[in-house]
Formats: sequence, C-alpha cells, structure tokens
Amino acid sequence: MSGALSAMVANLTIGKKGYENVQEEAYAIAPIGQDIKLKSLECIDRDTDAFYAMMDAMRLPKKTEEEIAIRNAMMEQSTQAAINAPLATLRLSLDALKLSARIARIGNANALSDAGVAALTALCAAKAANYNILINIAGINDEYFKNNTLTEARELVTACEAIAMEVEESVTKSLV
Repeated sequence: MSGALSAMVANLTIGKKGYENVQEEAYAIAPIGQDIKLKSLECIDRDTDAFYAMMDAMRLPKKTEEEIAIRNAMMEQSTQAAINAPLATLRLSLDALKLSARIARIGNANALSDAGVAALTALCAAKAANYNILINIAGINDEYFKNNTLTEARELVTACEAIAMEVEESVTKSLV
C-alpha cells in the first residue's frame, strides 16, 4: 500500500501548477512506487510458499535416524525460507519509507496526508515482517544465519522507525 500511495501522490503532483520545479522527481517517484507495490505482492506470495514448505517439512516422517536427519534438514531449510521472505519485506519497507519521505518533501500539499500514510503503512509492514522473523528465528540451528539475520533486521527496523518519525513530524507540522 505504501508504494501505491507514494505513486498516487506523485501522480497528483505531476502537471500541477506550483509544482513545476519538482516535475522530474515526481515523474521518477511514480513508477518506483508502483514497483514497490508489485514487489510487496511477490513478498506475500513468497511468504505463503515458505509457510507451506515449513508445514510440509513438519509432516515428514521421523521414525528412523535417517528420516529424522532428513526432516531436520528440511525444517532448517524451510524455516530459513520462512525468515528470508519477511526479511525481503523488511528491506522493501525501508525502500517504501525512503520513497514516502521523498514524496512528502515535494508532493502536492492537497495529498500530503497520503504521503504520511505511505510512511505509516511502510513502518507497519516493517514491524510486521520483523515479528515474522522473530517468531521463526528460534527454530534455526545455524548460528551464523541467526545472528546475521537478527542484526540486519534490527538495523532495518531502526532505519525504518527513524524515517517514519521524520515523515510523521514533517507531515503533521505541514497539516496543522
């Protein structure tokens, strides 16, 4: 939703009187917002596929040592995929937030609230993705993967929160 909202504000800025000096940037922002929207839908599908793969791995037999080893390997692999999907969403959320900040600075003042909502929805997506990472990370045995993922996720959430706060403050100040 964030990408779509940023694209909408950009499109509402293009060709409008008083915004002649930002036309080039507005033209650049609109397709990026649409691309973020499409990529977010891909992330949803990727997350769904990862969930089903994890469920399939859980159902594998575990009566012999060989079956247990195969099941454990599939659980690790599918759980990593179930973490990588929301991690991709978290990265995309940061892109969406950066885009919302750009359009909030230059966009049509009559659609400024939509730029703010673009930032809020991207922050919600980031935090939701992080929750999905955190709930699945306990099932990971690979400490290198676990540590790198948690570090990256923390850094991404922190960056998302900072940008969202800046956009919220800016939009709120402009609306009042």
